[in-house]
Amino acid sequence: WILDELTAQYNIPRRIAEPWIRNSDLLLLLDGLDEVAMQYRSECLAAINLFRREYAAPMMICCRTAEYQVLTAKLQLGGAVEIHRLNMEQVDGYLAKIGSDVDWLRMAVRKDSTLGELASTPLMLSIMPVVREKMIDQRMLHPGDIQELREQLFDAYIDQMFVRKPG
Repeated sequence: WILDELTAQYNIPRRIAEPWIRNSDLLLLLDGLDEVAMQYRSECLAAINLFRREYAAPMMICCRTAEYQVLTAKLQLGGAVEIHRLNMEQVDGYLAKIGSDVDWLRMAVRKDSTLGELASTPLMLSIMPVVREKMIDQRMLHPGDIQELREQLFDAYIDQMFVRKPG
């Protein structure tokens, strides 16, 4: 299935992809195990475990803790890392280190519960300062729907990364 994905999704010729898989040259990042329909998760875990036994490929798999804990089958990996939400003190400390040009963002995160909830995840918190100008321009400071705000932040971040100059 990984070979099929590499060829279909990424246009990598089979003759190139096959040795990568056979030699465990890939670090596989599988995100969204918790997004697999519940009736297929056990089958998905079995396929991942079988692949690991056959190829010993290094991999990381992302899944929400609660959704993983209810599964009877478990992944056969070397370990696990659980990322916890940041508390408001940690969020404020991170933004304070950036400087006074994000003081308005610090205040907005404290006052708006939706923005505060998003800022409690490390990824979203790291994105916010990068797209701070767009947050003001697009009036993201008064969000209603957390999913809509998350999408707006990701879209702004992607736009910013395409115009950013390396170095």
